[in-house]
Amino acid sequence: MGWMYHYSNTSMNWTQARQWCQSTYTDMVVIQSQKENDYLVSLLPNRKQSPYFWIGITKKQKNETWTWIGNNSTSPFTGRSTFQPSPMVTNSGS
Repeated sequence: MGWMYHYSNTSMNWTQARQWCQSTYTDMVVIQSQKENDYLVSLLPNRKQSPYFWIGITKKQKNETWTWIGNNSTSPFTGRSTFQPSPMVTNSGS
């Protein structure tokens, strides 16, 4: 995929997870495609209930649109995944 992915089994809220990602690696993952999503799902431990894994998408209010971190764009990627917007996945260029 051209990226290096990391995850943690430590329970954190989204803000704590992002701070951990930024201080330990670079930032949370921004999923670009169904292919990338499928690849990440294949790497992560299977979770059938919480905690899931945080990713780099957020919204401040319940009725707001989900936006990706970094460029604040809404997602062109609309696939459903096992990722629920809780520990986390980070990415760092390789």
